[in-house]
Amino acid sequence: MTENNQPLTNEGGTMRASYHGFGFTDQYNVDRRFGGNAGYKAYVQQAHAAGLKVVQDAVYNHVGNTHWILQDLPMKSWLHQWPTYTNTTYKYQPITDPHAAPNDKRVTLDGWFVPFLPDLNQQNPYVANYLIENALWNVENFGIDAYRIDTYMYNDQPFMNRCNAALLAEYPRLHIFGESSVNNVIDQAYYTRNKIDFPFKSNQPGGLDFVLEGGLLGALKEVGTPAATGWDGGAQHLYQTLAQDVVYENPNKLVTFLDNFDHDRYLSVIGDDFDRYKMGLTWLLTTRGIPSMYYGTEILMKNFKDPTDAEVRKNFPGGWPGDAENKFTAAGRSARENEVFAFAKN
Repeated sequence: MTENNQPLTNEGGTMRASYHGFGFTDQYNVDRRFGGNAGYKAYVQQAHAAGLKVVQDAVYNHVGNTHWILQDLPMKSWLHQWPTYTNTTYKYQPITDPHAAPNDKRVTLDGWFVPFLPDLNQQNPYVANYLIENALWNVENFGIDAYRIDTYMYNDQPFMNRCNAALLAEYPRLHIFGESSVNNVIDQAYYTRNKIDFPFKSNQPGGLDFVLEGGLLGALKEVGTPAATGWDGGAQHLYQTLAQDVVYENPNKLVTFLDNFDHDRYLSVIGDDFDRYKMGLTWLLTTRGIPSMYYGTEILMKNFKDPTDAEVRKNFPGGWPGDAENKFTAAGRSARENEVFAFAKN
């Protein structure tokens, strides 16, 4: 949605534009392909008139390498600078591990996500103020209802607390939930309001529930197999995750999901099994938390991330001129797709 005026970059051996939208080049401009600022404001107003709320993606950790500020960098400390290029390890353990080496934590937090997304130094007060003011401006100017914060765990956490506090002081009904891709409840709780005696206390109201996604998929993949009857098998994957909800201040503010644009699509993961598909969707829509459904799940879109993430981010059929099929209409969907669409809708 935000302007991503990026050149082609190498993604898994294929040159692609910043189609995913996370290489911001101007946080104050909505991409002209989406109608610019005026078009986005009108979209939010129309959504509200229809009783819908709008969630906006926010990226504080990095920007695109052609961002206008980088063309004349205000100061060297605007970015995390290294003697030679240093990528994050993507390891979350050093952040909460009381025995972690300081350098391991620094590389996780200050290393760049990828070479073409420069890493912002949020400990620089000018950078912090710029990002917070922009976040407030977005809510005020467009009237959005929630923020999904990309790469939440890679941000400076005291900065995130300051930003969250500023937003909630002005807009107490705003929901904030960040992306922290971890595989256990303790690390996930660290990034939201929790009841654990961590040295650092997060004030984030919600978060994306990656651990529950793992529990849901683990249970579904073992349905009907000998493993399902084991002590830790089948539905136990789901139960053992939910049984640890005591660590969260309010687990109902976690956003639950079965897949997303970084993961293999749900239907492919469960082996194209229609009965398991319906079971998982029922669990998603009735379990605690705020359910989120990735586009296309309602019409059985599938694929694995092979060779790149682009394989699970394909266009919804019918959204573009020249599409051979239009899945937005019942006539354009197969009988099975219409059955699934009705199941998800009802």
